[in-house]
Amino acid sequence: MVSFEAALKTLASAGAKVVDNADFPEAEGFKKLNNQVKGIVRSSEFRRDIARYLKTLKTNPHNIQSAEDIIEFTKTFPKEEYPERDIGKFLWTQAEGIDVDSDKYKEMVKQERFYGGEGGILGAMEKHNLDVLVIPSTLGIANDLAARMGFPVLGLPLGFRPESTPIELDEDKPHLVRVAPGIPDVHSHLSPVPGVLTRRREWLLLPFTPKMLTCCYLAIP
Repeated sequence: MVSFEAALKTLASAGAKVVDNADFPEAEGFKKLNNQVKGIVRSSEFRRDIARYLKTLKTNPHNIQSAEDIIEFTKTFPKEEYPERDIGKFLWTQAEGIDVDSDKYKEMVKQERFYGGEGGILGAMEKHNLDVLVIPSTLGIANDLAARMGFPVLGLPLGFRPESTPIELDEDKPHLVRVAPGIPDVHSHLSPVPGVLTRRREWLLLPFTPKMLTCCYLAIP
């Protein structure tokens, strides 16, 4: 984490005020939700939107019209390499209540707005009067909530892992290397307001442990 601390010192020397050891107000409540519950909104909207998209195709040789069609095609078309390449994410669209008209979906939309808003990113920023959050790129809850709220995320490289870095493999995909010597380090800047990443007033550093900085990729809306 030396490179992350060095980046914060650079920000401070440039005039930014760093507010240390802050956190999202209701982070623990969000963590207690299981992944399927967290995915209700995303799965419901994907199920609706993929059907809309498929209807716009001028060429659709296999007549795929829905998430259900995608699942069936993936399972039966040899080049999809099922079951080695599974359909887990698509199966979430088949769970009970995965529908934009369901009560479960509407309730989870409210929860997402709470956990991303006053209970999460906005709550922390308003409490400390911040423009931007500066965090390790793999503090998963921060990137997750930013994506759910549609907040911009900017990833900045910090250098590379040293030669002494122990190699860590992904638990679910043992052939995927998560941490190793030479892998880039990244930190993230989050802000709910487009354009605010070009301004500088106060910055927030969330608590972290060395294990949190393990990836080098970010989606930038």
